[in-house]
Amino acid sequence: MKKKASKLFISVLLSLIFAMLFETVAFAGASTKSSAIKGIRYTINKFYTYAEDYNGSKIKQCFYRPAAASVFIENKELAKFCKDYNKKYLMWTIKSIKVKGSTATAKVRCSYLDAYYPISHSFLDMVDYILINPNYTSLALNKYQSSKIRENIKNYDIDYPIKTITFNMKKKKGTWKINKCTTAITDSITCGYMSAYKDYFN
Repeated sequence: MKKKASKLFISVLLSLIFAMLFETVAFAGASTKSSAIKGIRYTINKFYTYAEDYNGSKIKQCFYRPAAASVFIENKELAKFCKDYNKKYLMWTIKSIKVKGSTATAKVRCSYLDAYYPISHSFLDMVDYILINPNYTSLALNKYQSSKIRENIKNYDIDYPIKTITFNMKKKKGTWKINKCTTAITDSITCGYMSAYKDYFN
């Protein structure tokens, strides 16, 4: 009888130990995922916060490959244009995050000023400017384009889209980064500049 009781006790004890081990592993997994979600939220929120002030250098650091990010740094006129309108119209909400190991996918609902048509027309304006001023400088041309976009905003259609943008994230040295600088992401912080540029020059 004592042997049966002893065996039963050992069996129950082992079951409890295994259950505790399983709960520990599950908790660790849940904790890791929660930490990843927090890190991803931090990066995306920082990205858009930097975009509001249009701090090009800091925006680039949010990407896995900073050099591949399409950001206005040297062109201070267009950077200021983006800052002025992002401050007024850029809004975002992180809707979902799915984590898989060292990669993740986030869906972000974003609203911004889309100046696709004013920007597109500014490229035509730049052609005229170059023809009239063959000895133009890059600084003068940048200033001219920025002024024409602002002028064109008053004369051509603009939009305030609400788009769901996909952010592919990747972990780099313990920090979550945006893995790819897509047209949708770039448009959201440049008032649609990337789409207008691609459609005009391609």
